[in-house]
Amino acid sequence: MAALLWKDSAGFLAALPVNLKLAVKAKILLEKQERISMPKRTFQPNRHRRAKTHGFRARMKSKSGAAVLSRRRAAGRKRVSVSAGHRD
Repeated sequence: MAALLWKDSAGFLAALPVNLKLAVKAKILLEKQERISMPKRTFQPNRHRRAKTHGFRARMKSKSGAAVLSRRRAAGRKRVSVSAGHRD
């Protein structure tokens, strides 16, 4: 039977009982499968970067940013811009 294993895998499988045939085929299929990994999600949160981009100082640097803060104050917002603090 060892000669059949090396010479012809189909003959080797034919010599096995049915349950062992299925086990060998499953093992071969598992070895052929490639791992497919998911890509990283697009949003990777970072409080410091968020504050640098959307924070008060960043808004006040431009006329349009100051207008955004003014509109938010006029609407009665509790927070007019984001902060880098923990759970603010």
